[in-house]
Amino acid sequence: MTHQKDPGEFDALMTKDWAVFRGDDIVPAGPTTEVPGAYANATLDIILPPGWTSVESGWPRIKGNSFRINNPDRLFDRPTGWFIAGKLGTRRAKVGKTGIAVSAPQKSGSNVWKS
Repeated sequence: MTHQKDPGEFDALMTKDWAVFRGDDIVPAGPTTEVPGAYANATLDIILPPGWTSVESGWPRIKGNSFRINNPDRLFDRPTGWFIAGKLGTRRAKVGKTGIAVSAPQKSGSNVWKS
């Protein structure tokens, strides 16, 4: 759902073809109880609406639209950072040893996708 913070400033934006949102907002915070030495292996599986092609985030992709969530700074592994999902175009490149991905809605009128 679109959420406008201030005029022209959003922390979530959704259309019929795509959405941009924060991972913190899709998995609410919750109380945790931990046992010394325990650890978690968390994954996030995203099911897209019909016609949507992909989802991108800064988390490592396991396969398809599944991501490994590992945040050692938190007791409860929640996805953080931005996600984009929908009918997307994505370009990937490597700069040194760092992988870079830039995604945007298809047919968004941007010249980024033109060679």
